Amino acid sequence: MPWAVVVAAVLMPVVAFADETERPATDEIFEQVDEKEDTEKKDADEPVIPAPVKKKNGTATKEKGDAVEKERIIAPQMEEYFEFAEPGAIADEEVVAMSCPPSRAASRQDYAVFDVLFLQRDDATNNQPLAIANDNSPNPGKFLMTTRSMTPTVAPGVRLFYGWRNADCTGWEAGYVGVYGMYGDALAAGANQVNVPGDLGENVPGFTDATFVQGDYWSSLNSAELNVFRSNCFEGCDPCARFACHRCYHRTAVDWLAGFRWASLEEQATLGVIGRAGDRPTPYTVNASSNLIGFQVGVRGRTEWRRIAFEGGIKTALAGATLYQSQSDIASPINGFVARPARSSSTGGVGMIADINLAAIYRINRVWGLRAGYNMLWLSGVALAPSQFDFSFNGDSGLGLDHGAGLFLNGASLGLEARW
Repeated sequence: MPWAVVVAAVLMPVVAFADETERPATDEIFEQVDEKEDTEKKDADEPVIPAPVKKKNGTATKEKGDAVEKERIIAPQMEEYFEFAEPGAIADEEVVAMSCPPSRAASRQDYAVFDVLFLQRDDATNNQPLAIANDNSPNPGKFLMTTRSMTPTVAPGVRLFYGWRNADCTGWEAGYVGVYGMYGDALAAGANQVNVPGDLGENVPGFTDATFVQGDYWSSLNSAELNVFRSNCFEGCDPCARFACHRCYHRTAVDWLAGFRWASLEEQATLGVIGRAGDRPTPYTVNASSNLIGFQVGVRGRTEWRRIAFEGGIKTALAGATLYQSQSDIASPINGFVARPARSSSTGGVGMIADINLAAIYRINRVWGLRAGYNMLWLSGVALAPSQFDFSFNGDSGLGLDHGAGLFLNGASLGLEARW
């Protein structure tokens, strides 16, 4: 007998023994059956009576007569992952693959997010007085209204995002955030007891000893961004694990983002003065516009299980800013005399855009999920309309531009997401 045959005859039992000893211990629980049909073929006219599905030791087998089809191996703890599937949609050969969801590198994933925002803003205006009690008032010199008296209430907004993650763990996304209808107002009233401050109040008939001074403040915010990102993904799923927690599929993705961001803050503030009861109000209106654009970096993390996911991220952008303000002409509420014509000014600067977003997601099915979260958004280096009121009375009045203020928004969000 040749020597090669002798060596093969000696090694074959050793290899078979090693293969047997390397089988995982969990085979005692999840035994895989792949038996060949060893029964003789029956006549073609003889009907085949399917037997019901049998379960044994956590496995399911389907028999046709005496023949055993390929066994479908599903750990009992993994059966919940097929809850989203339509009946009969999972073929036998897909079962083992679906016991652990496909790897992140299996295919591209698209996602879309729609959130409704409910945001409260702070008031970082310069807090200058807008109405002061005069000598006819019980409290002369008291500030009856300042720019911070017009703090806006909770305003609605939306957030829209669409993007995809490629098979190589890179991706891109585009997003939009809009907050609308931020509005606040204040009123100072007293029969001939209210003065508009500064030299302006002293030189415009009706701005002293006024009866009503009404302040109104509107603003809206629009922001768009375009990002690319690289993901670090960590997955866990072992249907044959000894411990149940290891059999539960979970995935964590950390996205490192870089891109561009733009934000536009548009504001208007109006001071309406009524000199005497029955007089027509004279508005002093200021408009302010801030446009910021810059380079953005950030990080976002998401951990998801079968039904629940948590997501959070932080982004910040250093931006260049273009700032503009305009002021209406100022006329007397008594005789209509124009004390100061309309004026405007613009400048440039540097600002910052930053946000933090946290969300919890409940998956309705394989594609759709419900979202609830908390959000914070900062802008710095912007021009706020109430801070542009100028109560001086000289050749340069109304030409200054205060752009050292900031805007902070925070609040809840509710929405939907889709991933496919």
